[in-house]
Amino acid sequence: MLTKTPLLEAINSANFTTAEALIRNGERIPDGLQSYNLTQLYETLISKKGFAVLKALAADGQIVTDVYELEKFDNSVFKPLIKRLPLDDESFAFLREFVGNAQNINDEVDGKTLLAYAFESQAEPAVIRALIDAGCRTDFKNNAEDNLICQVVRINLMPEPKQLAYVEMLIQEGVDVNETNVVKQTALHIAVERDKRHLIDVLLQHGAQPNEPDKSGNTAFFYALAHKFDRVVYEKLSGHTPADFSLLNKDGQTPLSEFLRMMRGGANDIALLEQLLADGADLDDATPYYSKPRSGWDWIIEKPTEVLQMALRKTGVDVNHPDNDGNTLLHKVCAINPNYEQNKAREIYKKAKMLLDAGADPTLTNTQDKKAMDLAAGDNLKAKTVEILLAAEKK
Repeated sequence: MLTKTPLLEAINSANFTTAEALIRNGERIPDGLQSYNLTQLYETLISKKGFAVLKALAADGQIVTDVYELEKFDNSVFKPLIKRLPLDDESFAFLREFVGNAQNINDEVDGKTLLAYAFESQAEPAVIRALIDAGCRTDFKNNAEDNLICQVVRINLMPEPKQLAYVEMLIQEGVDVNETNVVKQTALHIAVERDKRHLIDVLLQHGAQPNEPDKSGNTAFFYALAHKFDRVVYEKLSGHTPADFSLLNKDGQTPLSEFLRMMRGGANDIALLEQLLADGADLDDATPYYSKPRSGWDWIIEKPTEVLQMALRKTGVDVNHPDNDGNTLLHKVCAINPNYEQNKAREIYKKAKMLLDAGADPTLTNTQDKKAMDLAAGDNLKAKTVEILLAAEKK
C-alpha cells in the first residue's frame, strides 16, 4: 500500500512550493516506493511543471540522474521527461538544464543511449533537439553497428512526418547517410527493405548511393526490384542515379536477373519490367543458374504470356537469334515442360503462336539438329503446339 507522506501529498496536489520547503527540511521520498508509483510521481512533476521540485530532488540525491547507475531507462526519471514534457520553451529550457547536469548521459543502458532511447520512444522532435543541445551525442552505434539514422529508419508504426524530421535532424548533425552497419547496409538499404518510401528522397538528396552493395552484394536497387517489386521506389532511386543492372551479388545475380526469376508476371510486374527495359536493362545478359548461364529471355519465356508479349514489343528482339546451343526463343518455349498441367500447355501454345506471328522460323535447328517441333513433340499435352508448328512449316 502506498504510504502517504507530506511530500507525496504536496507533489500529488501540485503544491510545489510546499514540496520544495519539505525537501529543504530533509523530507524524502519513501524508500521502497514501487516503480509504478515513482513513475506517476515523476509524471505529475513533469506534466505540471514542478521543475524546481525535480531539481531539488536531484540535488538531494533522491532522483538517480547518473545514467551509468541505471538498469533501464523505463524505470527512471528520463522516461517521463521524454514522453510527458510539455511542449513549450520553458519546458525545453528545463530539459536542457536537467539533462545537461546529469552524469554519463552518453553511456549505454540496455544497449542504447538516452538519445537512442528517445528516438525509440518516438519523442517529439523538439524534445530530441533539446537532448542534443544538452550534450547527447549523435554518433552512437548499436551492437549491429547501425548509426542513429539506421536505427530511426528501422522504427515501425511511427508517423511519417516525425520519422522524416528525425532523419533530417540527424543529417543536419552530421550523421553520415552512407555509413554502413555490420552487414554493410546503409540507411537507404534499410529504408527500401522496410518500405519507408517517405525517407528515400531525403536520403538520396544527402548523398545516399543506390548502387552501393551490402555484404551480400545487394544494392538498394536489388532490394527494390528483387525483394519488393516496387516501381515507386525504383523510380525514386533511378531518378537520382541510374541503376547498374550489371552489378553481380555474391550469388552471381544482378538486380535484373533476380527480379526476372522472382516476378510472378502481374500487371505491376509487367509495368516495372517495361520501365527497366526503357532504362537500359538487357534481356540478353546472362547469369549462372545451377552452374549454367541463364539469360533474361530464359526467364521471360517461363512467365505468363503477357510478359513475353510486352518484352517482344518493347525490345524488337530478333526472334530467330540463336543462343550458344543454337536455340531460338521458339525452341526454348517448345522445350518447356508443362508438368502434366493443361494450363501450362495452353501457355506454351499461346507463346509459340505469338512467336510465329512475330516471324519465328519453325524450320531452324539447334546444335543437336532439333527443330522447335521436335522439342514439343515429346509431350502429348503439347499436341496443339505441334499442330501450329507443322502448319507454319508448310507456309
